[in-house]
Amino acid sequence: YDQVEFSPDGRYLARIGGSDGGLEVWDVVTWEGPSRKILSGEMRCFAFSPDSRRVAISVETSIEVYDTATWSIYKYLDPNLGGRDISGSIRTISWFPNNRDIVFGTTGEIRIWNTRENVIRGSQDFLHPDAFKPRGVFGDSRRMFGYDVRAVDCSPARTTGAMLFAAGTDDGNITIWDGHAFSFSKPVASAFVGGTCQSLKFSPDGSLLASASGESGSDAERTIKVWRVHSGRRP
Repeated sequence: YDQVEFSPDGRYLARIGGSDGGLEVWDVVTWEGPSRKILSGEMRCFAFSPDSRRVAISVETSIEVYDTATWSIYKYLDPNLGGRDISGSIRTISWFPNNRDIVFGTTGEIRIWNTRENVIRGSQDFLHPDAFKPRGVFGDSRRMFGYDVRAVDCSPARTTGAMLFAAGTDDGNITIWDGHAFSFSKPVASAFVGGTCQSLKFSPDGSLLASASGESGSDAERTIKVWRVHSGRRP
């Protein structure tokens, strides 16, 4: 399976993948199930909100958010929301501690979606150097030459005046951003993991960030590293 996670309150266990690629959810009190199964296109990943009241699922170039009390759709992300199409499949998503904003990564870009007001609150390009070659070299599709954003994670720490999150790309770079002042800003810290960044996770107090890198099934080194958030250095 591609992803298996408990909800933060421990009530549900969910997994995505398998032969049909759907999301299966078990109630861990009864262990009957799966108690829910959601099939909605090509799903890549999912994330429970910190209060466990919602679950967000990436479906190709969109996100569907379900209410876990009724398992009905709460919100739907229009791929053209904000006036610019999402250029590739959404590979990774994470909720901010406010249970309202979601950060997600795709080919060459990260966006922050306010689910309550249904607006894109910020965006940032992760363009490959080839994207800056003359327009005639690649036609009009220069934005497709971006680094794939493979992992994002929001810090659970409620730092005054900041909403920190981390992003990892297929070229091995990790950057940490403030979601309050995101678009076209500089990262708070950065580091290089070596190999494709596959996963990121903040510690509960937000002071450390763990990264997993390397390609599954390849000869490349596969490593887990732990970083200090504000310096980008390992402890």
